[in-house]
Amino acid sequence: MSKKEFQRKIIRNIVLGVILASLIVSTTWLTVWNQRPQLSSDENTFQVPEFFNKYTEEVLYTISNQVETSFGTYSEPTVSLQGEAPVFNYKTDLSNVDGISRISDEKVKTMLQNFGFAVVPSTYKEFFEVYQENCEDLAMPNFVTTDAVLHSFHILYDLSLREIEGKTFTNELSLFTDNMLEWCYENYNQSQTEVLKNAFKRLTAYFATAKNLLNSPVSLALPQEITDLVTQELALINAHNNQTLSPITQTLIDYTQFIPRGHYTR
Repeated sequence: MSKKEFQRKIIRNIVLGVILASLIVSTTWLTVWNQRPQLSSDENTFQVPEFFNKYTEEVLYTISNQVETSFGTYSEPTVSLQGEAPVFNYKTDLSNVDGISRISDEKVKTMLQNFGFAVVPSTYKEFFEVYQENCEDLAMPNFVTTDAVLHSFHILYDLSLREIEGKTFTNELSLFTDNMLEWCYENYNQSQTEVLKNAFKRLTAYFATAKNLLNSPVSLALPQEITDLVTQELALINAHNNQTLSPITQTLIDYTQFIPRGHYTR
């Protein structure tokens, strides 16, 4: 397979992957939205439809055999759990609640009496800070919630992404961008029709923009009509304050999505 054929195959697979992912997300979102819980006018409560009940009452999929992939082999683990925590019934005056004497806020006590729990503002940034203070400073037991475990997993997952993106993906993306920029510019120069020349002009500008965003200067001597597109596109990306037509793709783009977020602000 030649270099050009390989690059065409990559582009085709990327486009097909994006289209397929968009269709899956759109279909799933519409299904969930149409089946969302509806607020009852008779009772001030949410009525959960059958759509959600089936996910809690039955197993939808069972993996009975090992799944072989290029990444590795997945085997379904056998898990058998049965809740054995004793039921705790608190008195309405909270006299049998350990540590209640430490709470002076009457609003918090009222919430505990009415609901069995209270949510209050705090300056904690992570779950473990609360647990650590309870154990080391207040000698109070911790109630560890499932969202704390999920959050801890997300922190580790985010760290994995940062490591992979910084040490592997960035170099691979830079190499891919260089190859595509050269290939598009070569075809731009060789195009015999106006339609093809315009298409490769925009493709060249697209990858030249990407190369600039990777903080890597473009070594090719691009013509003014391409550099103008790159300059306009970069200005919109760096401003990231509105939705407008892209100078390169001529499609509506929400440039506010270019605001760095998450670990990209580090």
